[in-house]
Amino acid sequence: MAEDDKYAFKDPASLIQPEEKKVWRAQAFQGVSPFDFAMKQKLQEKERKEKERQAKAAIWNYKSQDQGLEQQQRKEQFEREKASKETQRETKSNLKDVKPSQTKEEAEREAQHKRELNEKATRVQTKGNLKDVKITETVETNVRKEQFDRENASKNEVRDTRNKLKDVNISETTESNIRKEHHTRDQKSKEVSRDQIKKNADFDMAKSLFGGGAGMPHDDDDDEEEVEEQVEE
Repeated sequence: MAEDDKYAFKDPASLIQPEEKKVWRAQAFQGVSPFDFAMKQKLQEKERKEKERQAKAAIWNYKSQDQGLEQQQRKEQFEREKASKETQRETKSNLKDVKPSQTKEEAEREAQHKRELNEKATRVQTKGNLKDVKITETVETNVRKEQFDRENASKNEVRDTRNKLKDVNISETTESNIRKEHHTRDQKSKEVSRDQIKKNADFDMAKSLFGGGAGMPHDDDDDEEEVEEQVEE
């Protein structure tokens, strides 16, 4: 069917039947009327289309030579791909029932898997055997119990001591007495200083110098001496 001209590839221009030129057409429509002018334009357009179809057919025939070579190459590639796919399908079909032998890595993994399963089974069995076993006292539990009892006794002693001492009033100590004496002495010194400042505010310097009282003892000197003695104490 592919070699039959009926189904072969043909250029589109060759499929159009060319119109036969009539002898009378060269002498027709030679007038100057609008009808003759329109008919002459129509005939010229038909001649132009006929030339265009001939040119397209020539170009198609020129390209069809290279296109035939390209189609042949594509056909060969398609046949090779088809044969390769067919070979792959046959190989898969032949190997689908083949069982590969066990490799060294697979054997090692299988051994590891069996060891893990045995270990898990041993662990489950051990738990089942020991679930009703009651653990008696050991040296470690006794030591922990003694430590716990000591800690509780120490905490109870601290708690009792706090309860006994919460109502105790701290009496005077030597340190508190010394601090009290220092505080009292500081208060007296501050009070004497305040009194001295008040006496100095009423002191008249001119009267003491020019009032005839020079060389005589004054009460202020006695007060200053008393202040110095108190400060020294």
